[in-house]
Amino acid sequence: MKKATTKQKPSNRIGSLATAFVALFLLGCFLVFLLPAVVESVFQGQLSKATGLPVELGRVHFSLSQPQFSIQDVQVLNPVGFPAGPLAEVSEARVRYAPSAKFVGGFELKRLEIDFKDFRVLRNEKGVLNLPIGVLTGRGSVIEEVKLNLASVTYTDLSGRQPAQQTFELGLTNAIYRNVKGIPGILEILNWEILKRTGLEEKKAPALSEIKPIAGLPAANQTAPGAVPTPPSQANSTASEPSPAPSAQAAG
Repeated sequence: MKKATTKQKPSNRIGSLATAFVALFLLGCFLVFLLPAVVESVFQGQLSKATGLPVELGRVHFSLSQPQFSIQDVQVLNPVGFPAGPLAEVSEARVRYAPSAKFVGGFELKRLEIDFKDFRVLRNEKGVLNLPIGVLTGRGSVIEEVKLNLASVTYTDLSGRQPAQQTFELGLTNAIYRNVKGIPGILEILNWEILKRTGLEEKKAPALSEIKPIAGLPAANQTAPGAVPTPPSQANSTASEPSPAPSAQAAG
């Protein structure tokens, strides 16, 4: 005796489709509205803790089709003892992530690409630089790849009788670093690159650990107006400088 085949009622199919539609709608609302706010709060706290400085973030955009998002208009403000204003401005940071319980909010950073809009190195009236940035914090989770775009930095010296300003061309275009130890590792790379390529005197503490090179990039070329005093001897070097690797061992 053949078994009677049961057909799903049209009303049941419509109910299933409606449930799926509602679930997708709620997921879309979460990705568009709630998740960006959560990520903005988390990143702002992480950056402020790592730099020890006030940080302001712009909009966060999540991709609905790929595990990635972008953060626009990031500003890191100057420390106490320096003129009010941004130390660094990032036009956009693009992040690729993977689901993980290790990262607050359920994400682990896999790849980070940072496009700097401006970076302003200052020497105050006491002769102290606003570099290096960052505080001694625990290392974050390893980021597999970091790409930096930082073409130049503006240096302003307020320690003389009159303020003087000059620009250093760094040539950091699509500079790639692998196995970077979280946000503190990125700050370590930035400090080391800028101080090395400009020849500017760094503060005595904290000492920066050496970052070994993995690929070739030209050294900083300096352009200074006539009223600017002669730059430090290191900045006059014309030798080609390699692009360094992160503080962690490079990927195979």
